[in-house]
Amino acid sequence: MKSRKLMVTVIWLGAGACLSAQDRLTVAVFDYTGVPDAVMSPAVEMARNTFRVAGIETVWLVCPFSRAKPEGCTLPLPPLGLYVTMNVVPKVPAEQAGHTGFALTGPDALQRPRAYAAYTVVEDLAKKMRRPAWLVLGCVMTHEIAHVLGLKHGEWGVMRATLSPRDLDDVRQGWAFTAAEDTQLRVGTSRLVGAREVAEAGRR
Repeated sequence: MKSRKLMVTVIWLGAGACLSAQDRLTVAVFDYTGVPDAVMSPAVEMARNTFRVAGIETVWLVCPFSRAKPEGCTLPLPPLGLYVTMNVVPKVPAEQAGHTGFALTGPDALQRPRAYAAYTVVEDLAKKMRRPAWLVLGCVMTHEIAHVLGLKHGEWGVMRATLSPRDLDDVRQGWAFTAAEDTQLRVGTSRLVGAREVAEAGRR
């Protein structure tokens, strides 16, 4: 997986930029693919639990996209600019061929926090690894959002550049990030929340 883009989930940045349970991201999934609820719901729940174990509370929105706009979101969509976008698209651009997703990172992530996941690649990988599609999708979303928050590829767990069946099974059991990565994620969340709060204050 590459650190750029792939699937659309929106993560709303809530108040409170300290390293505690107050670090809260609201995630709204912009589904451009029509992912079945039997896949999307458990994928979102697993991703939510994975971030919770790392010390970050997340609120997820799922928004089917039709005619270039979100329709029927499961929760009200936050104001524009106060969330991270996670786009679920059929496939990645040609330059990202072979990758399950990518995310904006560094300064770009602070300005436009967003990530992408390619659902057709997720489905193919699920069949190849004989694992449920919701598990692969949940891992891809978690991986790409973690890139937005500042993590790089690791040697094991959900941040491996190429996920293995063992990695997927570990994440399912709650072993996604190292202790050091947990800390990095909380710092990255605070940084992102702070940047959004400053931007919002400047618009008032």
